[in-house]
Amino acid sequence: MINTIGVGSENGVPIPEVKNGVAAGYKKDRDGNTVVTKLNSKLLKEIAAKANGVYVQAGNSDFGLDAVLSKINELDKKKLETKRYGDYVDQFVPFFCLVLVLLIIEFFFNERISRFWKRVNLFKE
Repeated sequence: MINTIGVGSENGVPIPEVKNGVAAGYKKDRDGNTVVTKLNSKLLKEIAAKANGVYVQAGNSDFGLDAVLSKINELDKKKLETKRYGDYVDQFVPFFCLVLVLLIIEFFFNERISRFWKRVNLFKE
């Protein structure tokens, strides 16, 4: 469902430019012409009709939210279920390879050192 609210005038209205909270003229295009915005209520009505929504024309005192909210409250209330999935990237492989290489190096050096120390026999008995 798409609800649309028409804001503005179909005749067109210049867009005010506000600086520091004070109106400072109207928005200009590259050529220096005043930019005019127009309401396309026909298109908004078509969109609302095709999407099972409602079109409301906003006024100065009423923005049209009451009609939109009443349309929303007419909807069937449904309980939604959510599921969360995590897509994790395994980042242990480089560290595992490094540790494996270090263990292999340690294994070979440990054997050589122990054979060397057995031959040296510092504490001759």
